[in-house]
Amino acid sequence: MKRSKPIHIKADIKVNCEASKSTSFKWEIFSASKHEVNYQPYAKSEEPLKLVLVQNQAELYVEEIGLNFGFYKCVFTVKMNGIDGVSGEAVGYIHVVATDSQDSLQAFVDGGPRKRYKFGKNVSCLNHNDTL
Repeated sequence: MKRSKPIHIKADIKVNCEASKSTSFKWEIFSASKHEVNYQPYAKSEEPLKLVLVQNQAELYVEEIGLNFGFYKCVFTVKMNGIDGVSGEAVGYIHVVATDSQDSLQAFVDGGPRKRYKFGKNVSCLNHNDTL
């Protein structure tokens, strides 16, 4: 997933439970790797997975740049309220990566492609389509 794009996951849930009239949902996102680019899971003796985000809705929505670069474990839990032991869980993984350079933010200088600074020096600002 690109860091500059929002993450939206919609769960398709079908519940048939006469014992409970209400259902609760929970999304938990955990950091799943010691390294952002190369997947290196935590060893059992090392620090456990770090909880990064919790949402109590059926849909997961994370705004753009809401997660840092890296690997994440996503756990979705459905529970029948008022009844112990009646629940279900789904697990998935995502990798948040950098946005492609053509889609990333670009800086511009007001006043055109050149700006004069002290002592007669010019600074040229070019994008990938410009030439001097």
